[in-house]
Amino acid sequence: MIKQLIAMSNKYGLKPSFVLAGGGNTSYKDDIVLVVKASGYRLADITAAGFVSLNRHQLNAMWTKSYSLDVAERERDVLSDLMTARLPGETNRPSVETQLHDLFPFSYVLHLHPTKINGLTCSKHAQVWVRKNLSNKVLWIPATKPGYLLAMTCKEMMKKHEKDHGVFPQILLLENHGVFFAADTVEAIDTLVDDLMEKINLTIQSDIDLSETQLNHDLAYEVVKHIHAIDPEKFVVVEKNRAVDNILQHKEVYDDIKHPFTPDHVVYCRHQPLLTSLTALADDYHAYLQKNHFPPRIIFVKDIGMFAVGDSEKQTDNARLLFLDQIQIAHYSHFFSGPQPMTESDIEFILNWEVEHYRIKVQSK
Repeated sequence: MIKQLIAMSNKYGLKPSFVLAGGGNTSYKDDIVLVVKASGYRLADITAAGFVSLNRHQLNAMWTKSYSLDVAERERDVLSDLMTARLPGETNRPSVETQLHDLFPFSYVLHLHPTKINGLTCSKHAQVWVRKNLSNKVLWIPATKPGYLLAMTCKEMMKKHEKDHGVFPQILLLENHGVFFAADTVEAIDTLVDDLMEKINLTIQSDIDLSETQLNHDLAYEVVKHIHAIDPEKFVVVEKNRAVDNILQHKEVYDDIKHPFTPDHVVYCRHQPLLTSLTALADDYHAYLQKNHFPPRIIFVKDIGMFAVGDSEKQTDNARLLFLDQIQIAHYSHFFSGPQPMTESDIEFILNWEVEHYRIKVQSK
């Protein structure tokens, strides 16, 4: 069981088009125990040490408990109950989506954030496309704040879906989030993934061009100097490709990508990039910092390129990778009626959510 769970996790975690950095999670369950990915671990290289086992009876008891309407208090109490549900000797922190994993009456669950699937889930009329093109194995979940509220929403909608269609959904498509697959074998999970990707690819007519373009190294060096003059401890990575050039040259393309599509984009890239020029960089950087109380993670500098900025090499590269994912999602969304970013309320929730603060702290080490 654990070997199959690890193999499935590594297989999909090693595919950047399916999940990046510490995103996604996996699980296996029997009647008594749920084994789920611990928060902060990467699917790409996870081992048995990266999972945590929980008592399903205690997880089930959480559904009948009344939690506070205060967001901070509720999330704190839910986390406490999840930690209490761990089997004796477990020290890892369970994934925030543990309860959602437990809802599926199937042995294996795979949660991913595939770029092309999120081209669908982050588009304006995605639900119409889902209803027209997919079977009743698939359930659409409208945008919901992650954690306990998402689990409760899914619980109610999954129960109604089973009642209406006579079948429990094996795929959840989560608006502005990602996808869950559930089945009793890893092979059946693979089939679900392949079938959905085949249908998605029939609609997507072209891939985005991310091929490198010529970088003016002298100007890029000036950008890095300006950033280090403000904060000498920052790590900086530059990205220059055809998609970035297109963003810098066309305001309507920049408008497509300036707001995050999923929680991971908020976690790793913050809520919005900084668009500036070399001459205005210092002033705009300070203004961004004063307005938001944190520095930009992604900076677009006109006629030069895209710069990822972070407190460590790992954090910086994760920001670069996740923003490239954001750019690709915007492109693919146009095959499903155009981009639909997260709401301001949901973005604010992620920015202030302790769960994500913990995850980014672990991932940045």
